[in-house]
Amino acid sequence: WHPGVHAVMQRGDEEQVSSHDVVFVGTYFQERVEFLASIDWSGIDLGLYGGTEDFDARTRSGRVLKPFVRGLLTKNATTAALYRHAKGGLNFHRTSKGYGPNAPRIAHAESLNPRCYELAATGCYFVSDARAEASDIFGDALDTFSSPEECETLIRSALADGVMRQQKAH
Repeated sequence: WHPGVHAVMQRGDEEQVSSHDVVFVGTYFQERVEFLASIDWSGIDLGLYGGTEDFDARTRSGRVLKPFVRGLLTKNATTAALYRHAKGGLNFHRTSKGYGPNAPRIAHAESLNPRCYELAATGCYFVSDARAEASDIFGDALDTFSSPEECETLIRSALADGVMRQQKAH
């Protein structure tokens, strides 16, 4: 987190970026691709940025997600602007210890990743997979999920309730 980049700013004080209902900027480890592809994104403007060139269009998950790819790797300032302009953000903690479908997985972790702090610092409402440290830091202000179905329910509820999103924005 960098206070000069990841901060709540007045619109117009930053570079111009697209506005999405939901945005995710990150690395697309296999578990993230499969998770995202399991959600029904119909009616939701999803913006995927980051290592999106890694999507394999030969797989079902790759084909499902390709229409939502809006950009490749982004600078920190662009990422922060995307968060500020989105109605909501997504956070996933990595469980892969490498790339590919057979990469070994992390068995247990409790700490937050940098994306949590960056999303919160920009004032973006976001949902995240659960980690012990998340409840310590954010309490009830952070909605967490453990399945694609839970994630989709949280996202759709938040998109339907702008007041709740503002109240829970970090």
